[in-house]
Amino acid sequence: MDVLIAEDHPEMLEFYARVVKADGHHVATCPDGRAALETLAQRRFDLVVLDLRMPHVDGFAVCRKMRESGDRTPVLALTGLTSEAAQLEAFEAGADDFVTKPCSYDVLRARVRAILRRSTYSMSVRLGHWQLDRDALAAYAPSSPNKPVRRFSPAEMRVLSALHERLGVVVAREELRSSCWDEPVNDDALSAVVFRLRQKVEGSGLVVRAVRGKGIVLEVEDAQP
Repeated sequence: MDVLIAEDHPEMLEFYARVVKADGHHVATCPDGRAALETLAQRRFDLVVLDLRMPHVDGFAVCRKMRESGDRTPVLALTGLTSEAAQLEAFEAGADDFVTKPCSYDVLRARVRAILRRSTYSMSVRLGHWQLDRDALAAYAPSSPNKPVRRFSPAEMRVLSALHERLGVVVAREELRSSCWDEPVNDDALSAVVFRLRQKVEGSGLVVRAVRGKGIVLEVEDAQP
C-alpha cells in the first residue's frame, strides 16, 4: 500500500518511514504541511501519517483541507499534545486515529496495521432504505446505485457499523469509544461523531438516538417512543 508521511523533524521522519516500510508498504515523505498538500493533489494514498505541529501549514489544516476537498483517505495523527482539547480538535479536523509522541516502533507499527486493516474492510449491507458500502464510505439509494446519497468519514463509518451490527440495541458509549478507535478518546469526540451521524442517516428509515445514562442506539425510525 502507499503511505504518505508528513513530519518536519528529519530524524523522526526517517524513523516513521522505517516503521511503515517494515511491512512492505511504499512510502512518500514530506517535511511540512504545504508539501503534503501538494503531494496529495498529485496522487492518491491508502494512509496519511500526519504530524500535527509543522511549519507553513500544520497538520490540523492539512486534515481539514483533505476533508473539505472530499478526500477520505485515513489519517493517523502524530502529536506531542496530550490535552483533551487538542485530541478533540484533531478528530474534528477529520483525523481517524492518533498516536501520542514519543511512541515506540512496535506501537506505531501496530497502529498503522490496524488503521490500514480497517480501511480495507469491505462489506455492503442494508441500511434502512439505503445500501451501505463500508469500503466506499457511502450509502446509496436503490433508485440511484451509482450516486451516493450520503458520504461518511472513516470514524463515522466505524461507529455506524458498530451500531448497525446491533440494530435496536443500546451500545454503551464507553464500548464505542474503546472499540471504534485504537486509543480511547474522550466523550466529546464520540458525541461529535454521533451528532453528524444523526444528521446523515436522515431519510434512511433509521435514526441514531442517545439514551441518557445508557448509550447510543441505531433503530428503525418508527421504533422511537
